[in-house]
Amino acid sequence: MKISIDNNAPTGVGIPIIVDELIYPAGSLLRVNYDIGTVEQGSSGSPLLDQNRRTIGQLFGATNRDVFGNPVDRCLITDGLYGRLDVSWNGGGTAATRLRDWLDPMDTDDQTTNTVPVPSVTGPDRICTANTNFTLQNVPAGQTVTWAVSPTYLFPSTGRTGTGTTASLRA
Repeated sequence: MKISIDNNAPTGVGIPIIVDELIYPAGSLLRVNYDIGTVEQGSSGSPLLDQNRRTIGQLFGATNRDVFGNPVDRCLITDGLYGRLDVSWNGGGTAATRLRDWLDPMDTDDQTTNTVPVPSVTGPDRICTANTNFTLQNVPAGQTVTWAVSPTYLFPSTGRTGTGTTASLRA
């Protein structure tokens, strides 16, 4: 699973957590209980996004062992712990691990950064009519779009390439 979903807001962990002999203060972590998916081994540091697609945390951990040290099937893990980004930003008291040193080296002190919408193509999954339109969504402002079909032998010699955000294709 590449993306896991929790339809509820994460909850703050109100007690200190001890992991690998390190103590994380109450309120420094967020817990997510996934409605869809799980976390995979090696996903540590992956982002926790809010409803505006802004990073509010980084995956802190989900164990693949139970409290007795026995292996657990990762498909059964339905929750994850995330470090709060605002705490990690200033290092949580440890200057050596401040995220701001890596993510804001110019010290701009920007409070948010919007994500860039990912371009995507909309249209039918088959070309069965004379003219089938496909449209490229979320094109960055000022960008020129050039497109080509592939494999070319499936299309008439005219209409295999073009420019603009809409392609009208026929088989």
